[in-house]
Amino acid sequence: MSSTLLPPTCEQLCNRSSGCSNKTHTRNGTERAQGALSPLLFILIINALLRFFDKSELQHGVDRAPQFNHLAFADDLSLYLNSEANANKLLEKVLQFEHWSGLRLALSKSFIKGIMHGKGATRRASALARDLRGGTEKPPRAHLCDRILIEDDGNDGLLVRRPDPKVIEQIRCTRCMQDRSPGQFPQGATTAEDNDKICFLCRSQWMPSGVVYNGHPLPIIPGSSPTRFLEIHGDMRGECSMQISLVFQQSASIINFLREKKLSTRHSLSLVSMTIPSYVRFPSGVISWTGSSLLKLDRLWMQAYKMAWGVSRSTASCIMRFPSDLGGRNLPTPLAVICETVWSYLESCCFDMGGLRELLLLEYKEALSTWGCHDLAELQRAVASNKLTWRQATTNRYTYACFLANMLNITLVWEPFPKEAIWCTLSTQLAQLLIELRAHLTIPGQDPAQRFLCR
Repeated sequence: MSSTLLPPTCEQLCNRSSGCSNKTHTRNGTERAQGALSPLLFILIINALLRFFDKSELQHGVDRAPQFNHLAFADDLSLYLNSEANANKLLEKVLQFEHWSGLRLALSKSFIKGIMHGKGATRRASALARDLRGGTEKPPRAHLCDRILIEDDGNDGLLVRRPDPKVIEQIRCTRCMQDRSPGQFPQGATTAEDNDKICFLCRSQWMPSGVVYNGHPLPIIPGSSPTRFLEIHGDMRGECSMQISLVFQQSASIINFLREKKLSTRHSLSLVSMTIPSYVRFPSGVISWTGSSLLKLDRLWMQAYKMAWGVSRSTASCIMRFPSDLGGRNLPTPLAVICETVWSYLESCCFDMGGLRELLLLEYKEALSTWGCHDLAELQRAVASNKLTWRQATTNRYTYACFLANMLNITLVWEPFPKEAIWCTLSTQLAQLLIELRAHLTIPGQDPAQRFLCR
């Protein structure tokens, strides 16, 4: 379930305090926040709800993954449960929190998504395809690049489609709104559902029902439909072709603006350098690109650089890529930006104290086990010595990062999870070690001369 919480006014929050202060009216700030102080108070109050979730003992139930029931950032909140009954239980706690805090759930921005995972989901999809086709063949898997909204250069403008005779005409699913190949749909329409052109993937999805909030049923969206969370568009399986499509559209809009020649060369270069790389850098830590889509994006970037510099489109693109000591402009390329972003994302997650570090540790051990390596240095050599495809490389984030670094002829010296580092040790293990050593600790903010025995 995903939803948005509307922050209360400062007056509401002050009235729910100990009662010692008078009403506070703030007149500055945006209309939504109703004061510069309101967002800060909102963050303080929302932590009470998150701790309320932690004590509920309700989990998502996915095997071999750290158990939790929510993800939150600012006013975006997602709940993850394994049944409709548990979802209603957790929503009851949200309703209790709403009565206590004054926060309101934005029902217009709230929805329910369901997805099946594991072997049962695979068997269900295969059986459905078999029954509808009358055979045993599996529906062909549509490649990610077939669904990306790519525009080639035309004589009159950038956004002109160039038909490809090799590409099969796509059909849009009326449920997930994704363009898929004809093999992803039933051959003959026998039911009303068939006439609606619903793909096999949506037919095999679990659609939750009976989830209500304060007596209002929440809208249901198929798990295969892309939705936006933290400004990244994707479905519950991590398929983010919609986000990649948006990157192309945003980059194309910058080029169309440069065509109007309203800016000087200096301002055009500033516009390109501050916008186009950020479109790729922001989501690249959690989504995976493919080689074909990255090549198309590279062409788009080179065209933007040439237009910003005011040179002809026939100018060699290598001038933009080469380093300065070789006579080039040393401008960032999509591959370089994605590689830097992926490695930075892995580093930040390894220092995280929550579930992200545990997930990355499992993925790191999986990569080492798959390639029979001892550490990251051996993993980089193993990836470099094997000719991996983009699809093979994107199955694991560490393998994907090593794959990108190898394409740029880069070797990184880094140990993600050093055994001797304190931050890599669980808090329970550290506490047990301090008790066994009978260590004396000082508490920040207290008298430094006062020490406390761990026992």
